[in-house]
Amino acid sequence: MKKKAIITYVDEETYRKLNELALKKGASISQVVREIILGELNGEN
Repeated sequence: MKKKAIITYVDEETYRKLNELALKKGASISQVVREIILGELNGEN
């Protein structure tokens, strides 16, 4: 499967929250955002 890049801009507070979550999971911010997006698309609120 070919992957496509998505670029988004967030405010500092959102970035801080995503970074904290990534650190807790031992993941990158990109991985965390991908999980959130896929969860929403799959109905996993």
